[in-house]
Amino acid sequence: MKNLNLIFKNCSLALIFLLLIFPTNLLIAQIQIVTIPNFYTTSPQYIMDFPSDNVGYIACKQRIYKTTNGGINWTMNLFSQLSNELRQFKFYNEQVGLLSNSQGQLYKTTNGGINWINVAPSLATGYYLFSFFSENEFITVSDDDSLYRTTNGALSWSSFSIEALPSSYYVSSISKDGNNLYGITYSPTYNVSSLIKSTNHGQNWISTAFPGFGGYVFQSLEAVNGHIIIGGWKLSPNPAVVLWSGNENNVQFYNNFPGDGECHWIKMFNNGYGYSTLLFQGSSYTSLMKTSNYGQNWVNDTTITSFGYWNLTYSKIFALAPSTGSLLIKSQSVGVTTLNSEIPKSFELFQNYPNPFNPSTKIKFSINKNEFIQLKVFDSSGKEVKSLLRENLKPGIYNLEFNGESLSSGIYYYRMYSNSFSDTKKMVIFK
Repeated sequence: MKNLNLIFKNCSLALIFLLLIFPTNLLIAQIQIVTIPNFYTTSPQYIMDFPSDNVGYIACKQRIYKTTNGGINWTMNLFSQLSNELRQFKFYNEQVGLLSNSQGQLYKTTNGGINWINVAPSLATGYYLFSFFSENEFITVSDDDSLYRTTNGALSWSSFSIEALPSSYYVSSISKDGNNLYGITYSPTYNVSSLIKSTNHGQNWISTAFPGFGGYVFQSLEAVNGHIIIGGWKLSPNPAVVLWSGNENNVQFYNNFPGDGECHWIKMFNNGYGYSTLLFQGSSYTSLMKTSNYGQNWVNDTTITSFGYWNLTYSKIFALAPSTGSLLIKSQSVGVTTLNSEIPKSFELFQNYPNPFNPSTKIKFSINKNEFIQLKVFDSSGKEVKSLLRENLKPGIYNLEFNGESLSSGIYYYRMYSNSFSDTKKMVIFK
């Protein structure tokens, strides 16, 4: 069966214990637990995706749940076609998303999940990998390892073979870094994994110098800013979960976690911060690992030690316990660094640099006393589009990296405020 690392069936027992201790909707140390109303707790599968801090979706058997306020409140729409095995669920932005099942259906929405239409390019058994280049250009890989690409929002498709894929291999994960597309391949016949690359949006593929590993299974892949981060596991006789990082030519860093387990998922941000999940046999929960240097080093994030399934945005972590319909929400800060711990004379929000920018910029600010700081981004109409920071900070000078890859070109405003200070600056995204 193809890698289905975004799909899970069992929630964490420890999270259920946590839910028994704290009532729902209780905010403790920036961790909030809410109960999703009318949640289908006996669905065989669940897939969750949050394209932004506020908007998120959960798909399960014959149902799609949606939130527009960061997981606090949810609405449910019936979707009778979702009666088969779910494969993949991914949004490009808050409105445009794709959903597939094992019976060959590939559904697309352009209005935030209100309507879905089947845009499957062929009668393949199923589609299990998606990658967006824009709102209208994206690719999918089918069970027969054919790659399909559309440039007009799925009105028509082009089919390409993955010529770098040897016989008895399949593509287990893909990731986009700029105009480059990377895929990890695995052969269950030979127990060998390797890395392939396309520079023309999937039309042609070549093998990379990233070494293939016998006796290892590559399962999860993230490519960002020229860095390749791969998760998987080592087979017997000395099983272990492994995380590699480097570039397409070599492995520069190797992280080994002894034990019979798997790396289920990796999520990386453009500033080097990222998370991975490790599941070990015999354990009732999954370990959440965190990196701040593109996977060179990983540490166990013990702020939340138990969960069913994770999804991340720049400022929030989400975990679902499907057997109870409960969602754990934790505020986080990705890429906030301390420049100086000396106490500044005043609060100050500086102009971002560079400006204009594409896709990342840095926002510098200073605070002169302990405060709960919030920093948000708004579009030209005043609508909040990103929440970058919600955290208690000590006095000091800080730098925060903001990535606007999911936003369109235009004028935006970022506002920092606390109980005693508020300021707003203008910035421009130019693509």
